[in-house]
Amino acid sequence: MLAQDERYFYVSTQPCGKRLFEDVIGRTLVEGSSHFYIPAATSLHAESLDVDKNLSFIASNHCQKDFIENELFYEQIGCDVYSLVKGNYFISLEELRSQIEYEVSDENLNALLGYAKGYYAGIVRMDALNALSDLGLAIYGVRWRGRSTYFNPDVSRCYRGKPISTEEDNAWVYNTSKIAVNISHPQAITTFSWRVMDIMASNACLLMEKKDDWLDLFGSYLSDEVKSAIIYDDQYDMRQKAKALLSNEELRLRCVRECQHAIAQNGRWPHRFNELGVFFNLSLCNEGRGEGKYVQFIGEEKKLVEDMVRGIEDCNRLNFLSSLRLRMRLKCASYSFLMMMAQIPVLDSLLQAKKWRGRMVGKMLKYAKE
Repeated sequence: MLAQDERYFYVSTQPCGKRLFEDVIGRTLVEGSSHFYIPAATSLHAESLDVDKNLSFIASNHCQKDFIENELFYEQIGCDVYSLVKGNYFISLEELRSQIEYEVSDENLNALLGYAKGYYAGIVRMDALNALSDLGLAIYGVRWRGRSTYFNPDVSRCYRGKPISTEEDNAWVYNTSKIAVNISHPQAITTFSWRVMDIMASNACLLMEKKDDWLDLFGSYLSDEVKSAIIYDDQYDMRQKAKALLSNEELRLRCVRECQHAIAQNGRWPHRFNELGVFFNLSLCNEGRGEGKYVQFIGEEKKLVEDMVRGIEDCNRLNFLSSLRLRMRLKCASYSFLMMMAQIPVLDSLLQAKKWRGRMVGKMLKYAKE
């Protein structure tokens, strides 16, 4: 790709993808020409189900499975590295080196940087869920039991063990919840999880952090009141807004309706396929409602297509038979050679030809017939 990168079109599901592509190939991509931004979408729909959860959250636990074994992490240098990661999750090793005053090797410093990032990602999610743990929270996902939640049993208590892996599973969780929460990984600076669109399409009320990409996609379809009600600043603000939505059913349902409207306007896969179709000058969506378009071959055209398919099948069969015949010929040649050698009296006794001559003749006849 790098040798002939101008041959390719580049498609990103997030605006930052364009910059990542440019860093790899070493040149500027033109939006709408060599690069196209196409966000994700959802095919989930609202269903009228019995609501039995105040809040739900589907995702994995990011906390460490065990204590970090590197002792430096628990000393002052570890605290300082963690603080710098908290302020800038994408801090580089060089930037980190310039802001600490400790004599430590690059290997140890890089290890501390990795530990701090992983630890911070887990703490952010755990603290946020802890703020909701007494409000009727139900957690689905992986690694919410065991050592990683030992020091936060309130969060672990909210875990529901039902496996959630399909779109139907997600739809069931969201459509049986009053509120569904999104807590992004720290690496998501401006973008958001695809789960956000699933929540918006369901009967659950979305509760999420402020994300510029999300506002660019859906901000114009939502009122300021709704945006203020469902976007939180931190874990404390999240708790207050969750309580406000749970106590104000009219506001909660208004948020649900506006989010569903936003998805209907700009969050379905036909929207994305139509945009891609414009980019590639190719129709990717059928024009009917559930009626797929196909070409029916009749008459002479049908015969041509059938002949073509039959020709492909014949070629495959002939290739197989050719390889089979070659193996048969080799075996017959080897058997014939051994039969000839067995005519020599000395070799006949050494090879015990009488014992296997009849069997060999039978095999040769079999292969000859095949």
